[in-house]
Amino acid sequence: MEGATFYDLLPLRGIDLGRVVQTIGAGLATDDDARLLGVDQGAPLLVCARVTRDAAGAPVLVSEHRYPASRTQFEIEFSSVALGDHQRTPDRLDAASTVEARSPDKPVRGARRAGHPVSSANENGAGSE
Repeated sequence: MEGATFYDLLPLRGIDLGRVVQTIGAGLATDDDARLLGVDQGAPLLVCARVTRDAAGAPVLVSEHRYPASRTQFEIEFSSVALGDHQRTPDRLDAASTVEARSPDKPVRGARRAGHPVSSANENGAGSE
């Protein structure tokens, strides 16, 4: 299944996907980051750590993505699904939320390619991109 992501393949292995948590923070480019991303050493980066769990709560995919801050922005969409008389708020959302990373040229779903990320593990199973 060339081109399939882990999210496509895990259910084929009988894994029921559950919750995904992604943490976005700031970091500085190391020598390796600078070489791979085409930035200066010490340049600001956005660092995203993602943990995907199965329906029982066990981690099934852990990844880190590094993006040059000067070439990346994140757009996070929160769905507003009614809960009785109340609307969902950012602190009460479920998997209906989506995150999109954008480079200045075009949006990229799933935050995989925007800004030429360096990943310790990515959705295609490779080590570093």
